Amino acid sequence: MDGLYLFEGFFLITEVKNFKNKILLNEANQLIQLQEEGSEEVFDNPLTQVELQKEQLIQLLDKHGYPTIPIETLVVFTHKKVHLTFNHPDLITSQQLPARLKRITQKYPTKLLQRNELYHLGRKLISLHEERGSAFINPNDKIFPKIKRGVFCNRCKPMIMRRIYGSWECPKCKKRNSLAHLAALEDFYYLFGHTITNRQARWFLCMDSVYTPSRLLQSLGMKRSGITKNARYDLSSLFKR
Repeated sequence: MDGLYLFEGFFLITEVKNFKNKILLNEANQLIQLQEEGSEEVFDNPLTQVELQKEQLIQLLDKHGYPTIPIETLVVFTHKKVHLTFNHPDLITSQQLPARLKRITQKYPTKLLQRNELYHLGRKLISLHEERGSAFINPNDKIFPKIKRGVFCNRCKPMIMRRIYGSWECPKCKKRNSLAHLAALEDFYYLFGHTITNRQARWFLCMDSVYTPSRLLQSLGMKRSGITKNARYDLSSLFKR
């Protein structure tokens, strides 16, 4: 997460986006950035990302015995030339942040934690920090059933495509795409970090084969560290922030 702020009555998670130009939300709840030359770039809704971070934080606090405390999330667009075409209380510009923070603070007047408790919690969270992508993904974690996994057909989404004879095929429209897994790997990159293992790819792409995920990852020419089942592939060269 880009920012975590501990207040006496609530916690705040912020996700910072430095997009410029016109930004809109389409009917599929995707974020669209209109470029100056007229082209469009599509992104997943960042609210989904901060909601995942919220769920993970709730689990972490519960695991270490901390009491339940309200957690708010905000996505803040910081570029001075950004133009938001929608009105959403949790998707704001940096200029709107002070007023939005004031309203959130007024929403939680009760002090649930004292200053010294916040200090010790902050120190604890720092000690538990791991670099992005270094933590192992546990498919049995409570949060992961909420994540949509698989390679989706961009025409029939959320229809999951099947791996057939070196390509991906949609069972509904029968469209084939040999590189459909790239979109799924990009989702993995923004959700979990810049490295992925064969086991993680097999889980996230919903594949039965033990060997095919490694072949797919190797074919993309990414840097690899480690060998055999411990090999990790670096997605940064494909999806740079």
